[in-house]
Amino acid sequence: MLPRDKIRAALTRGASGEKRSAAKNAPALVAFITAGYPEPSEFLNVLRAVAGAADAVEIGVPFSDPMADGVTIQRSSQHAIEHGVSLTWILDQLARRDFELTSPVLLMSYLNPLLAFGLEKLAARAAEVGVSGVIVPDLPYEESAPLRAALTGGESTLPPETSQYLAAVKAASQVPVCAGFGVRRPDQVATIARHADGVIVGSALVEVLERGEDPARFLRSLRG
Repeated sequence: MLPRDKIRAALTRGASGEKRSAAKNAPALVAFITAGYPEPSEFLNVLRAVAGAADAVEIGVPFSDPMADGVTIQRSSQHAIEHGVSLTWILDQLARRDFELTSPVLLMSYLNPLLAFGLEKLAARAAEVGVSGVIVPDLPYEESAPLRAALTGGESTLPPETSQYLAAVKAASQVPVCAGFGVRRPDQVATIARHADGVIVGSALVEVLERGEDPARFLRSLRG
């Protein structure tokens, strides 16, 4: 699942920062490929070509019973499985790529492969190899809390490159700098506050409103 703010960013500019479809007043183009199809050895070449032409790329994780897909994708998924393609294989391939992704990349997978891999492990590994989000077609929203919790970036420390980036932005900026990284807890607010002038709360607040809870009470709770 990709937070709404990241979806907007993904559909208006690629990883290079260049505005694409939005600048041309055209709809965003999101491309789907089945990982390892038609040939596993060509996966990274296909990904590079597709990412260069699309605004975002969905990488389909092959599954033995793709009930939400048509015949074409079912066929490609079965072929990939027969040739050894799995979620682990996909993440390992992404880790060994020697090129920058010019568009955001999402994993599209049924739930079983994600559970078998481990949700916390998936979140860490996906971020490590450059995956921006996860789409799970057979996961009802009402049952998605464990996956959403694993993917909200709930770390109490910031990666060194993030804190360095914020320091550089603050040094160059003449106005206060605000930042947000999946903020939903007071310790996260405190961590980001050490590197920025303000903390942005987005997805977690939307979820509070979706549940019909008190947004003001939630915001006050973040101040510790």
